[in-house]
Amino acid sequence: MKAMVLACLLALGFQDAPPDTEETPPDAEVKLKSGDILHGRLVDQTDAEVILDHAVLGELKIPTADVEAVVLVPVVVKAAEPPPEEEPAAKPPVEEEPTAEPPAEEEKEKPEWKWRFDLGFTGSAGVTNETSLRVGLTGRFRDPLKFYRVDSAYILKTTDSETTDNEFNADVLGDWKFKEKSKWGYFGQSTFDWDQFQSWDYRVTAHGGLSYLLLDLDKPQGSGNDFLDLVGRFGLGGNKEFGSIDEDFQAEAMLQGELNCKLSERSKLTFRVTYYPDADTEDFGEFRLTSRAEWAYDLEILEGLAFVVGYNYEYQSRTDPGVDPNDLNIYLSLGMNF
Repeated sequence: MKAMVLACLLALGFQDAPPDTEETPPDAEVKLKSGDILHGRLVDQTDAEVILDHAVLGELKIPTADVEAVVLVPVVVKAAEPPPEEEPAAKPPVEEEPTAEPPAEEEKEKPEWKWRFDLGFTGSAGVTNETSLRVGLTGRFRDPLKFYRVDSAYILKTTDSETTDNEFNADVLGDWKFKEKSKWGYFGQSTFDWDQFQSWDYRVTAHGGLSYLLLDLDKPQGSGNDFLDLVGRFGLGGNKEFGSIDEDFQAEAMLQGELNCKLSERSKLTFRVTYYPDADTEDFGEFRLTSRAEWAYDLEILEGLAFVVGYNYEYQSRTDPGVDPNDLNIYLSLGMNF
């Protein structure tokens, strides 16, 4: 009878008992031989009975004969959670002062070849009918250590349908400085001439020597472009004529002055004079003299086109009989830069 009452009490206890929580943990677990398990606070345990303080049923006195085992459960005390740390107040963003950018370096113009194709034609009708055609090609390359120059032209003139001038000239020069910003350098120059009305059919000349920068003035605005420079060259070489009475190689010295002047952003002036005295003792006193001047103006209306006016002149002290020692060509043409 006692066993039935105890089973009823246990059943009621399990139905009404709320689940254990972490706030009131049990400290003993009593296993009954009937298979039931009781949780509570262990008040006392003797050979006759086990006294358990149940959270719902109160104090229970369970005979030891009905108990299979008593297991002590350690009490777990949860550590109090520390209060949340207050986040430090956000500092207002500090505005960075803009750093002054270094002044941009002035971009230098990359050295490159500058070419110009010239075409000029003139004609007149009257007592005599005259025409003149000139086709030219010039090129320049300049950097701090070297200077290259190419000048070539073909000229054809007629009077009353008869050819009075028919010639071609090509001149190539290279001038190299020993080091940057040095006034001294060395050069090589070669010229080819073909002329229908000279004492020779064609002529080849070659010279080499030293060069010296006599004058170098920068533009006042400091744009970096050459405003004016004057170069002197002196060296040795010679020429050989083909189709002439005298086809022997003629040794000769060379003295040259070359002026390049940039008058404005669109206007340039060049002038060159060269003196070739014979170096052969048998022909001492003989010489050749050449001169060339040109003014070019880049047109504003038609970009890339230029108005060109200039002259070429040569004098030879030694010529075949009946040949004029002077050769002068004045030209006016339209140039196309590329």
